Amino acid sequence: MRPFLQIVRQDELPEAVNSTLNNQYREYRFDEAEYIEKADGTIYYRIELEKGNVDKVVNIGENGTVLS
Repeated sequence: MRPFLQIVRQDELPEAVNSTLNNQYREYRFDEAEYIEKADGTIYYRIELEKGNVDKVVNIGENGTVLS
């Protein structure tokens, strides 16, 4: 079964996820986020960030924990 995926705006992210972005990635600009729910029920957000010519993708759990 494929994971459920949905594009979300930054203002739709859980407070814990936004807090992690503000605390750990403040030098980056938010580009895009995807809500992902895996078949086992795991939920996380894949966040695309930019800083100049550098693109970064980070996965953050709904509790704000950086997964990768």
